[in-house]
Amino acid sequence: VIDLVLVDVNLADGSGIDVARAAQARGVPVMFVTGSCPVEATTLAAGCMAKPYIPRDLIAAIEAIEAMLGGGKPTRVPSGFTLFPRTA
Repeated sequence: VIDLVLVDVNLADGSGIDVARAAQARGVPVMFVTGSCPVEATTLAAGCMAKPYIPRDLIAAIEAIEAMLGGGKPTRVPSGFTLFPRTA
């Protein structure tokens, strides 16, 4: 079971946007981890983490997505991270 896909926009052998679309089609949440968040991010991903980042901020970003997807509010949203709340 895949809980979350972390993907960069620019991949050596393809597009992170395509990966995000495929994950979304399977109901798997996506977080872009990239230097520049793509315009499509708000519809394809649960969040976007700007590089460079420190490990604890990456963990906090993942926890924020988990909280949001679980119907709660994140306890911390690290700098460099944008959360895209889902509306029902």
